[in-house]
Formats: sequence, C-alpha cells, structure tokens
Amino acid sequence: MPSSPLSIPDRCPSILVVDDEPLVREALKAYLLGDAYQVVLAASGAEAIQALNEKPIDLILLDIGLPDIHGYELHRRISKDLDIPMIFLSARCEAVDRISGLELGGDDYIAKPFEPREVLARIRNVLRRASGTMGKAEPSTWIRQGGFEHAPERREIRYDGQRLDLTSIEYGLLKGLLRRPGVVLSREQLMVLAWEDPYRPSDRTVDTHIKNLRAKILQVSGGRDLIGTSRNAGYFLRDEGCDDTGTMP
Repeated sequence: MPSSPLSIPDRCPSILVVDDEPLVREALKAYLLGDAYQVVLAASGAEAIQALNEKPIDLILLDIGLPDIHGYELHRRISKDLDIPMIFLSARCEAVDRISGLELGGDDYIAKPFEPREVLARIRNVLRRASGTMGKAEPSTWIRQGGFEHAPERREIRYDGQRLDLTSIEYGLLKGLLRRPGVVLSREQLMVLAWEDPYRPSDRTVDTHIKNLRAKILQVSGGRDLIGTSRNAGYFLRDEGCDDTGTMP
C-alpha cells in the first residue's frame, strides 16, 4: 500500500467513502465535492483496499456494517500498514458503540442519519488534528527533550531517532506529557490536550489510548516504560524520558 499522504501540501485532501448503501455514498460524495475535497467511493472492504492501493488517501469515512467485513476489522487491517485517520459511520448511535469505535483507534464516530454540516465539520477537525502541515514547509530543526524529539509543524515525535507511529489522539497525549515531564496530569487534563472538539471521552477511553501509546514507546525505548501511572490521579512522563532543558511548545 502507498504510505500515508498527509504531509503532501499541493493538492486538495482525498476522502475515501466506504459504505454499502448507494444513497449514502452519493450523498457524502455530493457534500464532499461541494467542500472541494477529492472523493473516492467503495462499497465493500475489498473495494476499499483496492482504492488504497491505487491512490493516496487522506481520510477514510468507514461504515462499520459492510457486507464482507466488519468496519472495525477493516480499520485494524488498514492501520497495520497505513497511518490514515478514519471516521466511523454507523446506524447504531448508543454511547457504548461510539466508545467502542474510539477505543479501537477511530478518530471520530458519526451516527446515521447525519447532518451534512456536521460531517464536514468533523472531517475538517480530524484532518486538522492529523496533520498541521498541509501547505507548510518542512521544519529545519527538531526540538529535543531527553530521548524525545518533536517537530510541531509536522506533528511528529521521535524517540532515540525512531519515529513514533502515533494516531492523532496519541500524539496529543504524548505532546501534553512532554510539556510537563514528571508532573501527573489527570485524565480530564489529558482529554483537553488530546481531544480538540467538544466531545469528551470516558476515563476508560483515555486509559486505552495511554495503553496503546505506552506500547508504542516500549518498542523504541529498549523496553523502558516511560509513562508512569499515579493511582486514581492520572499519568506522567518519567524523568528518564526528558531532561531539564525546557518544555515542549
């Protein structure tokens, strides 16, 4: 599959709509074209994979009730190879369904039937979180703090020279922890740092994202657990993760 295209500045973002309902696909296509997005349509998981192999995609609108594969499983398979933000679509609107989608790594969850302006607003918000770099020049320097290096304009963080493959939520969490190394941040504080829209997830959702972030850091840190847990209080970045040279911007 082609790599994630989010750093490509010279074209309109391309949205892949994956839904088995023709009316939904065509409605979303009309909304997106009217907002100057490029649009690719897929009616199944197989068609979605084919589309991803054929052209760069910046965001996926993914129905969880596909005929050939569950949307959550398709999300898992795509995320193994590509770092592309995904918004789940579903006729199920209960809180437990939304929480499940976000805990699995989805960037947002929209219940059907949806209002066009809400869909467009959520897409813009997710793209903004996922890439602050469209139309910006490549940064010439990295901000170093302990073993971490941070390029804010690219929304990218490395540890010991190795890039951390983070979702937009994980990036927000780690950036917040890096700003105040050694200081315990409550789940509520971390929610504000990582979720830029009015929606606020449950404590369980924050814990799940921290668990995933911790696992990714462990892979590049030689097995050192750099995220500490303060029981009933929150999380903090351990001192060995950062030095005293300053705070992240």
